Amino acid sequence: MMRTRQHNPRRGFTLVEVLMTLMIMAVVLAGVAVALQAALTSYTQNNHIGSVAQTGRAIMDRMSREIRTATNVNSTSTSLTITPADDGSGLQTIVYQLTSGQLHLRRTVNGTTDDAVLLGDGGEAGGSVAVGAFNVIREDAGGLCQSVKVRLTISCGSETYTAACSAALRRNQTY
Repeated sequence: MMRTRQHNPRRGFTLVEVLMTLMIMAVVLAGVAVALQAALTSYTQNNHIGSVAQTGRAIMDRMSREIRTATNVNSTSTSLTITPADDGSGLQTIVYQLTSGQLHLRRTVNGTTDDAVLLGDGGEAGGSVAVGAFNVIREDAGGLCQSVKVRLTISCGSETYTAACSAALRRNQTY
């Protein structure tokens, strides 16, 4: 006896069903890709801004430490000059200077000056970090600098961060 094969219309998927499923999956995957890209971009930007903010805080900590141990502090609208106490190391002056969106540190030791860019790429042509302002306020008493307040404004892309410190020169205090 010969068996005849019967055609089962419910077996498998039709072409329309397969195409609809593929289209729905493509829309869902495109949405996931857009969300993932946005999350990665946000993470990268926040990480960069956090790094710049941390660097700004470290600069302010260093500056306040150097001011506290200084014998004199002078300032202009774009620079802060610190005269450290003579400790035998040969360090004569420490200068923080704002030049073209970059904060420079110049240290003079035994007559030789070293220059380093602490922060900022100038914000030029693709650069994203620039120091926008460097404000120094001196408070004098009896002809001597008693305390210094420093404010540093940093631009990172479209975000702005302000770091500030204040320090009293311990060597010029009267008790």
